[in-house]
Amino acid sequence: MNDERNAPLVEADLDARIAKLAPGKRALLLERLSRHSAETSIPRVRRDGFEDSGFELSFAQQRLWFLEQWESGGALYNVAQGWWLEGPLDVQRLQDALVGIVSRHESLRTALVSVRGEPRQKAMNEAPVELEEVDLRELPAEQARAEALALAQALARRGFDLAQPPLLRVAVYRVGEHAHLVALAIHHIVSDGWSMGVLLRELSASYATLSRGESPVLAELPIQYLDYAVWQRDLLAGETLGRQLEYWTRQLAGVPLLRLPTDGSPPAVQSLRGARAHLRLSAEMIDALKRMSEREGVTLFMTLLAALQVLLSRHTGQTDIPVGTPIAGRTRRETEGLIGFFANTLVLRTDTSGNPGFRALLHRVREVCLGAYANQDLPFEKLVEVLKPVRDLNHHPLFDVMLNLFERPENALQLDGLTGRKIALDTGHAKFAMTLKIDIQEDGAGMELEYQDALFSAERMTHLLAQYHHLLEQVVDAPERPILDYSLITPAIRACLPDPGAAIDAPQQELVVERFAGWVERQPDAIAVSQAGRVWRYGALADAAHRVAQALVKGGIGQGD
Repeated sequence: MNDERNAPLVEADLDARIAKLAPGKRALLLERLSRHSAETSIPRVRRDGFEDSGFELSFAQQRLWFLEQWESGGALYNVAQGWWLEGPLDVQRLQDALVGIVSRHESLRTALVSVRGEPRQKAMNEAPVELEEVDLRELPAEQARAEALALAQALARRGFDLAQPPLLRVAVYRVGEHAHLVALAIHHIVSDGWSMGVLLRELSASYATLSRGESPVLAELPIQYLDYAVWQRDLLAGETLGRQLEYWTRQLAGVPLLRLPTDGSPPAVQSLRGARAHLRLSAEMIDALKRMSEREGVTLFMTLLAALQVLLSRHTGQTDIPVGTPIAGRTRRETEGLIGFFANTLVLRTDTSGNPGFRALLHRVREVCLGAYANQDLPFEKLVEVLKPVRDLNHHPLFDVMLNLFERPENALQLDGLTGRKIALDTGHAKFAMTLKIDIQEDGAGMELEYQDALFSAERMTHLLAQYHHLLEQVVDAPERPILDYSLITPAIRACLPDPGAAIDAPQQELVVERFAGWVERQPDAIAVSQAGRVWRYGALADAAHRVAQALVKGGIGQGD
């Protein structure tokens, strides 16, 4: 649920986007913005007097806390990243920078505990920050790098005790004199995608300041996460809750489950074991998608969402396509510099019926997204609680497919005097049937399709990514085409097909009826079908089939009817 799409826009960019809106939408947006800016700021909450009872969690935290009780010690909600760094790394300086950040952000030194059976958060005055250092230089270079990566993956998959802050861990694996792998894991209950950006920027800045022999000085935080959690509870106790509930209740009434084609029968209880497929989009493709999005008055995210919903519609045969997406949830300026779990989940439900052109579908998607953004304060957890969708242990409520777009390549670990390359650390889990993650970078975009391997094969998911890529290419070239006209036959698959118009010899295979008759003749007493204690043998089954056929013929039903 990491998301960077809700980053604050620069003022000129915002003005330009507002100017492109139709007059009615522009007036509505300006009215909402003015109302938003006039609302009360988030107040600070007194800490003294609550040392024993603690404070309520935010809605998102509360849901994760209950899930953690169900799967205690698991790594399902770990957020992990790694970086290969080249250069002289001062490990003590890195730890000192981490200590400062944990001291600065109350969320990182908060214990989440049970008080009389209810989850509560208690901020500690301090929390021990331990940075693990492992020296692998005695190993051959390639073996050292492989061992470092294995250790980093193990770190990412190690669970946290929510009552023992800080809920993050960092390790440095030294594989050469000036070569290191730095791995970081943090629990989602105190972090999200935006928070990772805050953490990395502050860590980089503090390390640089310490390198100059100075003490890090960062701007004072106006509030802490605990203040936000208390404010959120108050906000959603009145008019805002009712208004947004009304919108989402109407928007998601009768939302269907996607009948995704699978390679295995869905287990009775959803398997969260995950795997990943990868593919890259070129910089030229991303630029073309951005230009087309601008011409159509939509964002890049809306275009990518529309293409994904076309692909899902084609694979399922359905035209009512719900897709989940995380949104940063930082609608107040005070929250922009905080580390904490603010991200919310929106369900974007698009109607693809009528075989519209892709351009027309984009307009449908835009309306869906704008409505969702205007009602994003309602926590997904509260929505599920109120809507009470039919719960099934083998799928997620309201949606099974997630789209996550990352558009902030500056969120990197940039330590003074070192060059780095980010790598993904796999926690081995998949929260949803499928999650498509698209990470925009300077040289294009990395696409990662995370999926539950109990449902899908690696071959199917690799091909699905290739189909999505092929669909985007066609959309850029001809956005006016009806969505059913786009081909899902990728160039690699087309090369395996015969030339159009070429004659194809019919396979010389025995017909099913002939094969059945052969079994009847050779082994009439062999068992053909058995179920629940009842057995049909080939001879008896043939007699029964013959009687059915005679009855059909007598009723005037012939071949082909």
